[in-house]
Amino acid sequence: MGEKYTKFFLYVIIIILINMVCQNHFVKIDTTKTKMYSLSKKSIQVVSRITEPLTIKCFFSKDLPPPYNVIKQYLKDLLEEYSEYSNNNFNYEFVDPKNKNFQKLASEYGITPVQVQVIKKDELKYQSVYMGIVLIHGDAIYKIPVINTTKRLEYLLTSSMEKLINKVSYLLALKGNININLYLSKDLFKIAPYLGLKELNNYPSQVKKVIADLNKKYYNKLNYNFIDLIVSNTNEEELNKLGIQILKWPEFKKADLKSGEGGIGLVLEYNEEHIPVPLLRVINLPLIGTQYLLTPIQDLKDIIETSIQSLLHINQSIGYITSHDTLPLYSSPFGEVSSANNFRKLLSECYDIKEIDIKKQIPLNLKTLIIAGPKTEFSDYELFQIDQALMHGTNLAIFLDKFKEIPGRQSMLLNNKTGLEKLLKHYGIKIKNSIVMDKNCFKQRLPREQGGGERPIYFAPLIKSKNINHKLKYLENINGLVMLKNSPIDLNKKLSKNYKVDLLFTSSKNSWEAKNIQTLNPLYIYPPNQEKMKKIPLAYIISGEFESYFKNKPIPPKEEKTKMKKQKTKEIKNDKKQKIKNLITKGTKIDRGYGKIFIIGSSDILTDSVIDAQGDTPNSIFVMNIIDVLNDKIDRAILRAKTEEFNPLYDISDSIKTQIKVFNILILPIIVLIFGFFIKILRNRKRRKIKEMFI
Repeated sequence: MGEKYTKFFLYVIIIILINMVCQNHFVKIDTTKTKMYSLSKKSIQVVSRITEPLTIKCFFSKDLPPPYNVIKQYLKDLLEEYSEYSNNNFNYEFVDPKNKNFQKLASEYGITPVQVQVIKKDELKYQSVYMGIVLIHGDAIYKIPVINTTKRLEYLLTSSMEKLINKVSYLLALKGNININLYLSKDLFKIAPYLGLKELNNYPSQVKKVIADLNKKYYNKLNYNFIDLIVSNTNEEELNKLGIQILKWPEFKKADLKSGEGGIGLVLEYNEEHIPVPLLRVINLPLIGTQYLLTPIQDLKDIIETSIQSLLHINQSIGYITSHDTLPLYSSPFGEVSSANNFRKLLSECYDIKEIDIKKQIPLNLKTLIIAGPKTEFSDYELFQIDQALMHGTNLAIFLDKFKEIPGRQSMLLNNKTGLEKLLKHYGIKIKNSIVMDKNCFKQRLPREQGGGERPIYFAPLIKSKNINHKLKYLENINGLVMLKNSPIDLNKKLSKNYKVDLLFTSSKNSWEAKNIQTLNPLYIYPPNQEKMKKIPLAYIISGEFESYFKNKPIPPKEEKTKMKKQKTKEIKNDKKQKIKNLITKGTKIDRGYGKIFIIGSSDILTDSVIDAQGDTPNSIFVMNIIDVLNDKIDRAILRAKTEEFNPLYDISDSIKTQIKVFNILILPIIVLIFGFFIKILRNRKRRKIKEMFI
């Protein structure tokens, strides 16, 4: 007996020792399809090129409640894997929460506690916890205040390290300082209270404080200057170039104020380049009138940091056309217009966004140009600029609406002609004059007073996994999308043979084209017969060598034809034509060029109602992955979608559903009965044998 107990205790000790050894020395095998628990190629590439010490300080409270208690261990395992691929310049530290200086140190780095729900003894409580990290690279600091999920944690860490490494490298290489000039007419202080801008008097000192705070992590490379702008003494062209906003006001006799004018604006300057930061927004609202809003001082810090990165070209530049009533990048405080505010925030995490007024000029250093939902027609010269940008290697991301909605009780749809249609047709692309409807669509829950239940919104198709092209690496983990008001895409087969064509996704086989549609009221939309339904292509990426639309054509003039029509005499008309002729002969153009075009018949998929601010939904991941692919950042796209958790069940036909029901209701009970009878027969036989043995 004593020998048995001795062996038992020896086995227990051996198991404990093995566990202690394996805790620090282990082999990990990632069996997941997407290798979601292993570092991606992009992460290994980033961490292996760190040339200066980079430290990550982790501030996590002790005894975190579920489900947050697993985050700390997951983060520790992830950081350990980063360190295995680094060249000894990567370090991490979990600050001991028992340390009496823990809270003070966390506060110094800008990490504050958050409230989480805890259920103890059947009682719901709130607990204050720390779950943040700080990345330190030289004097530069990047903080992630809250990590409350393991989802996309690797992407968050890798992208943060890459930004920090790029920023430090650029800052250390700077020759001279960055000038941040606040242009502000002191006369505006007098008129400010009448414009609803009472906080303007303190604004310069607040801006100065923001710059001083930023200087601590920018190696004192920022010079702040306050310039009292006298508009009358400054050239108007120079003010426009600097992006200074000018206000003019009449005489206020009651307030004893004379008429005048003043300007306001923040301009970042370095190495003969400058970036304006608008500080004042002017909004005209029906019935209410004109409203003036200063950029909140709490938002200014982030805006300046983003502008510095753009000024120094730390990130790749992306152009976004802001003229022609395209989808606004900034949300209105009154929320009267849809915007791409969330998309802008996600985009600015990885790229420098350059707002392009196509009436002026498209820079040639752009890798991608985004055209999202224009509502007015482009002139031939503007189309020429877009065409030549493609010829120079600027990829195009086109989100084009074939209809524009006129709001009202019964919102009406009108055809939307932009002029881009003829450009796309030349490239072999056509967006049809219809909207795709689908039985597999979003269902709207109706309130009780309307009868309850669900109403199908046919113009909001749900794109199932089987209709997404998973052969493309950047889409293989995206298993569902929501579209909105999409028009179908048709490619010219003859022209498309010359290009590489990637169909990204289609609607379901239960979809149809709604032609000559005038309203999107669900009450007036009915599905047709099944034989009229089919899968419809909704999005493509086309790449190859494109031929210019303007090949063998003269360069269009900058002057509008409508201006010439306004001339009163034939002599002036002829003079204008002669000037245009001279302008044409001086121009140059490229007839062929390699590029990529992403095309989809909807800009609504970029709005805040579809794109979430955190970038976690499949739609957000899809859109950002497309931008990455156009910018040759496919590794980043694969990393972003690596931990996508949306995995819906496979669809099955109605006949198979019926068969399963029949099996569960009838066949399965019969099988159980037969099995029961078989067991009973066996037991009876066993009983008889036992009885025979003893009788």
